[in-house]
Amino acid sequence: MKLVKIYAISFIIASFSVIFNSCAPAYVPNVVNTPLFNNKAETQLGIYSGISGLDAQAAVAITNNIGVMFNSSFINSVSDTTDKYHKHTFFEAGIGYYTVFNKNGHFALFSGYGYGNVSIKATNIFGNLITTNATYQRIFIQPEFGFTSAIFELDFSPRFVFVDMNPDYLQFTTIKKVLVEPTITSKIGYKYLFFTSQIGFSMPLLNINSDVWFKRQAFIFSIGVQIKIVNKYHT
Repeated sequence: MKLVKIYAISFIIASFSVIFNSCAPAYVPNVVNTPLFNNKAETQLGIYSGISGLDAQAAVAITNNIGVMFNSSFINSVSDTTDKYHKHTFFEAGIGYYTVFNKNGHFALFSGYGYGNVSIKATNIFGNLITTNATYQRIFIQPEFGFTSAIFELDFSPRFVFVDMNPDYLQFTTIKKVLVEPTITSKIGYKYLFFTSQIGFSMPLLNINSDVWFKRQAFIFSIGVQIKIVNKYHT
């Protein structure tokens, strides 16, 4: 019961975060996919709700050291009282190396590419109504450091991303930005079913276009459920 209460409170926090934070940022970081693989043929499927909206993810260990991941993120937040909204879709794929040490320790390094679009109608800090439509590309490099047991997993991942934003109001210029997105992910469950939570930040490291910028969502928060399909259960 205590676990249920914790996740219920987390869901409420995530819902309020979406309401108060999703209407303005052009870039909203998706949930970080953190597969702590044990061996070949392990498959992980997850669905998450949080600041980034609804995220669906999959990851497969294709060998004992190589894995692939597929990520998606969707949000369609529309105010009930006004015509303001924030909508985005994002798809991403990656490949990486993973290893297990001392039975329960994990290290991984993934990299990949994603593409998305965003549509926003919101009020800025001066009270002016703004509308933005943009497409964007993203390249990520994601190291992972994790610990697993039969019922609990903990992962730290400082994801580095290069975002190339192409707003409709800039016909010949894209906005390029490098960010670091450190997250802590916890998973509680047993064998094939785990309840997950993730918290983190999105912080700028480098603004490549010195004269332009885009607003970002600074926080990462989600809760969700993950299913594991394993070739050989690891204890």
